[in-house]
Amino acid sequence: MSIFQTILVPVDFTINTDVAICKSLEVVNVNDVVVHLLHVTKLSLNDVSLGWSLKTEKEIDAEIKLNDWKLSIEEYLPGSKVICWTQPGLSVEDVIINKSLDLAPDLIVIGKKSAHSLLPVLNTISPSRIAKNTGCPVLTVKPGSLHKDIKHVVVPVTNDASEFKLDILTTLCKTSGTTVSLVTFRNDDDDSDDSSASSMLQAFQKLKAMSNYQVQYAVLRGRNRAKAILQFAEDKQADILLLRSSSETRIGWPGKHISDVIAPDSKLQVLTV
Repeated sequence: MSIFQTILVPVDFTINTDVAICKSLEVVNVNDVVVHLLHVTKLSLNDVSLGWSLKTEKEIDAEIKLNDWKLSIEEYLPGSKVICWTQPGLSVEDVIINKSLDLAPDLIVIGKKSAHSLLPVLNTISPSRIAKNTGCPVLTVKPGSLHKDIKHVVVPVTNDASEFKLDILTTLCKTSGTTVSLVTFRNDDDDSDDSSASSMLQAFQKLKAMSNYQVQYAVLRGRNRAKAILQFAEDKQADILLLRSSSETRIGWPGKHISDVIAPDSKLQVLTV
């Protein structure tokens, strides 16, 4: 059974929407799933100061497109329920966070074709900030992951959130023979393992008990964990990274998220918890 029964998908009606919705449908349980589609209409400061409240032509067009998606999803997943939202706001990210706090979804799925990798402050959406402020897992997907099955998952194992990561794996990995790479870290200037050996052992034993997983483990080095994890995942041609929103996703300054450096045609997805 999927632990993702309620999903929030921000949509902008580009290829980002196509890939985000398709990936959402891949991880849900077909029964009793609720999908919230959220389109944010950017307001200007003038609109706010004037108290602008009338629906614009863009908002009306968005409602029509959302309804088309609603009908398509409910036809594809009989028994599912799709709820559409159009909401104006100065910040797309703030609207997503506030709507998530209202709806309490089990998962937020964000399609992201490009990013300001050199100037991350220009990004309108940060998966790490959304996960941190909502307490909700955020799956970030690029167009290259469209129609790609999850066959290899990379999971850093530390004391924090490891058990939750393993619970999520049972939902993500539906294909028999899925490879799970458990990774831990050593500092370049320290031979001692800074993560819990017992956590790694417990995770390894739990996954080995599930016959449909092929379990591997590796020890990575480097002060920047996100950079080491990404390099490992790309070398292994992994399909998804299952990361914490704090130390495992920040790959550069100032606050650059790991998804910002993944190419649009990459199949690698990032699930931030």
